This record gives sequence, C-alpha cells and structure tokens, in this order.
Amino acid sequence: MLNELRQDPFTKRWVIIAKGRAKRPKDVRPHLPPKTTEQQTCVLCPGQEHQSKEIFRIGKGKPGTPGWEVRGVLNKAPYFETKKHQEPFSGREIFKKAIPAGTAEVLVETPHHKKELVFLSGQELEKVLLAYQIRYEALKQKWGEVSIFRNHGFLAGQSLAHPHTQILATLNRSPENKKEELNSIEYFYGHDSCVYCDVITAELAKKECVVFQNNSFVAVCPWASQKPYEVIIFPRRHAPNFDSITMAEIRDLATPLQEILQKMYTFFGDPDYNFYIRSFSPVAPLSSSTHWYLRIIFHLSIAGGYEASSSSFVNPMPPEEAAKILRRGKNKVNWQQLYKNFQKD
Repeated sequence: MLNELRQDPFTKRWVIIAKGRAKRPKDVRPHLPPKTTEQQTCVLCPGQEHQSKEIFRIGKGKPGTPGWEVRGVLNKAPYFETKKHQEPFSGREIFKKAIPAGTAEVLVETPHHKKELVFLSGQELEKVLLAYQIRYEALKQKWGEVSIFRNHGFLAGQSLAHPHTQILATLNRSPENKKEELNSIEYFYGHDSCVYCDVITAELAKKECVVFQNNSFVAVCPWASQKPYEVIIFPRRHAPNFDSITMAEIRDLATPLQEILQKMYTFFGDPDYNFYIRSFSPVAPLSSSTHWYLRIIFHLSIAGGYEASSSSFVNPMPPEEAAKILRRGKNKVNWQQLYKNFQKD
C-alpha cells in the first residue's frame, strides 16, 4: 500500500496520506485525561447572567436574566480591541506592531452545563445554527471578516466547560481566507466554474469519500484531509456567504453535523475537535468562485516534528477509509437517556 502526496484543491496545501500508519481507527487515538467540569463556578450557566454583557438571545426573559435558550455575550478575554479602524503599524521596520481591531463574542449554546451538541435535540441544534446566521449577518455589516468556530476538548483549545461557540469579527481578511479566495478566482478564470461546486460533483460521482447527503448538503472526507476523520459539509446550492442560509437549509445542516459528531462520540468516546464555518464575500468575482462550508477537524493524532518544521501535514488515515467507517448505519444510541446518565456522573 503506497503512501500518496495529495493537494488540497482549495488551499493548494500538500498533505501526505500515510496509508500504512493506521491499520485500525484506535491506532490514532491519543490517551488524554478525562474532561472536567466546574458547574458551581461557571459564568455561562443560568443565574450568572450578571457576569457578562449580553448582546443577543433566543428564548424568554429580558437581557441579563434567565429564560434564554441560546445566548450571546461579549468575550471577557477578547482577542481584539473594539475599534472601528485599524491603526497603522509602528516600531522598527523588522519588529512591527499594531493594536488588533475587532470584536469577540461567546455564543452559549444551551442553559444546561453538560448538554453538548451530541445531546441536543434537532430543534435545539437548529436554534444554535440560527443564532450563527443571525450574529454573522449582524457583524458582517460592521466588520470585514466574521469567524465562527467551536473548540471542544483540551487539544482543540477549549477553556470553558459549558458548551459554547466563539464568534470573532475583524476589519481585515485573514491570510488563509485571502489565499483560498485567490485560488478560487484562479480556478474560476481557468475553468469557468466554481472549484467547490466541481469538487462536490466529483465526490458525488466517485462516492468513496461521501459521508452523508440530503436535499441541501453533502458531507465528505476531503481528498487531502489534514487529520483523520476530517469532514467538510458543503451546501449543494452555490452560495459564497453563510448568512444566505435559509431556514430549510438550517434544518438540513443540523442533521449531518449532529450525526457525524454522534458517530465519532460513539467510536472514540467524545474526541476533541474543532469546527469552523468558512464564508466569503458575495461580491463578484468571489460570488461566482467561492462557496461557504463547515469543516470539522478531529484531534485523533498529534503533529510531530515534520509537520512543525515543514508546515505540511501527515494523515495516517486515508479519507476513503474514514468515510467508509462514517457511512456505517445510524447508531442506535438513545442520546436523551445517555445525557441523563451523563448528568449523574
């Protein structure tokens, strides 16, 4: 079984698919200490609303009071200074510096301290995704780039145990976004088509890496996956910007997102992961060349010296094999009962 060097069609980044390094899924699972919770001192739990500045809620009650179902607050340890303009760089030519301009929010997904996404009902998860759309649409009016991401577990950078998503907005586009935009424009002018749409069509044709599909979305283990069991969920409808998502699409997005997370929870016992939404400008030429998506990255392997020194990735799990495992029939876990048992621990 030969290893392969594969190129990501969106970022042009190269990934080594080391097929012989993971004969079984368990081979890529690190041993980590169990996750802990501190519910008694949690600043995101109901009754502690006074400890954060509320900016948004779905549910009942006035700002700063209980009754909410999903709640958005300002991050008490933000990445940025809330300014409407980016100050010029200062300092010597080699050592440049500036104050980062932007805003940071925390979206509290549920009032329940231990109710992770895998335990939410379909309607509860739909409200979380609706909150993503509402906050994205509001923030993009003021800022140049809006990033929505979720950190779950120590290896993913999670700091607070209460289930939450982070939303950052900045004046400037990130280098990774810019690179992806330029690559998509180059592809569009060379092929007169969207690279994301073409990838979706190709993946559906060969079927090997398709994990899930419904009327609105296609989930695949990407051709050049950086990590084992990495998944991208693409909307079938060509749309560059996430805030264009419809209520029907929100319902259809909740299904594959939760099913994939639940299967991985069943296979690996609540693995650490990040997911983020990549969204682009709806202005031409990006309106034709780009396509928003949600990417899930599970931390089942740890980067070594080669990855650190080369900025390349070595993935011991071929995406074709990962997709085959994730396509297995729906698990028969009673998630509501499991959550009740989880609360007792």
